[in-house]
Amino acid sequence: MSVFCLNSTVIQRQISLLFVNNIRKGFVFIWCSLNVILFQVKSLCIRSCNRFLSVRQFQCSCLHSSEKMAEDSPTIDNLNTKNGNFICGVVEGFYGRPWTTDQRKDLFQKMKKWGMDSYLYAPKDDYKHRAYWRELYTVEEAEHLTGLISAAREKGIHFYYALSPGLDITYSSVKEVSALKRKLEQVSQFGCAAFALLFDDIEPEMSEADKEVFQSFAHAQVSVTNEIYQHLGQPRFMICPTQYCAARAMPNVSNSEYLTTLGSKLAPEIDIMWTGNKVISRVVTV
Repeated sequence: MSVFCLNSTVIQRQISLLFVNNIRKGFVFIWCSLNVILFQVKSLCIRSCNRFLSVRQFQCSCLHSSEKMAEDSPTIDNLNTKNGNFICGVVEGFYGRPWTTDQRKDLFQKMKKWGMDSYLYAPKDDYKHRAYWRELYTVEEAEHLTGLISAAREKGIHFYYALSPGLDITYSSVKEVSALKRKLEQVSQFGCAAFALLFDDIEPEMSEADKEVFQSFAHAQVSVTNEIYQHLGQPRFMICPTQYCAARAMPNVSNSEYLTTLGSKLAPEIDIMWTGNKVISRVVTV
């Protein structure tokens, strides 16, 4: 299980040992929206270079790491992309107008140049990603996504397709879980081989039906996530928890029953997203 640090502009923040104990040796990650961060965790030490990705020009601005300025731009030659646990890329997961097809394809080209390997499709204002997550894509929409997935693959980028069902899902409903499976199965037919379930920005409450089945909100999310992961054949998979940063951990990271359940019950191959101390953290440390 890896912990992915998102939304940060520099790097800092203690990550709970319940996660750290599961971090694979050589784990690395990264970013959200326009902020791109590269981490390399070795023996619980972080080396980092932080990049700001401009919408218009995709320009880079290098910031200080904890020990020295990262002098070189990240490229396929100077990033350790041979490490199978290195995940480096961009999350399109912001609110507002999603990027256009041309912008995404331009991004894939830049990512290839910089040695990045993963893109997560999760625009909050794509209705079929969040508000109407149960609805299947039309033929036209399917062709569009198929083209994006193919364009990413051509550049050596893993295309992660994400759904955000947490606004209104009934976790204990066979019908609801089947709808999740059906939607992700459809996207897999487009050529997608990596997926994510996002449970951020929702109320930590269960329906009465869920309360009769699950011990807690965390148990409900873990149950559905594990089932979907197994159903899809154990592909590359991520989850964004409801408590995705220290500020949202209740009562705190170390004593959060939610995070403890997530860390102990989630399939160990599923990666967990984490944004550090705050939603947008200045630094993330281990």
